[in-house]
Amino acid sequence: MDKIENASLYAVTRDAFKPKVEQTIAAGKSEEAVALLREYLALDDSAKAHNFAAWKLAEAGLAPHTAVEWAAAAETKEPGKAYIVDTLAWAHYQAGDVAAAAAAIDRALQLDAAEA
Repeated sequence: MDKIENASLYAVTRDAFKPKVEQTIAAGKSEEAVALLREYLALDDSAKAHNFAAWKLAEAGLAPHTAVEWAAAAETKEPGKAYIVDTLAWAHYQAGDVAAAAAAIDRALQLDAAEA
């Protein structure tokens, strides 16, 4: 698939899952939210998809170690992107690893300055 097809797949699958994931998170159904996000990642294995899934978990404070795993996978798939490292920082923070969060946010800021 080329980049346009990948971008379209990401947008379609994310848009299909996003409302259901947000409703599930709002209802406090963390296990169901993680299951939905795993299903989403089975359809779209891209860095953007992993970052989206990690951010949703970290933002809600759910399954923080899974959020770290998915953010790290996003960074492996697309290294050097500030927005992904920012998600990794937030996931580390939610997982209680303040040192890793601080290191990641410092790296994200450096990457952001380099991207500007």
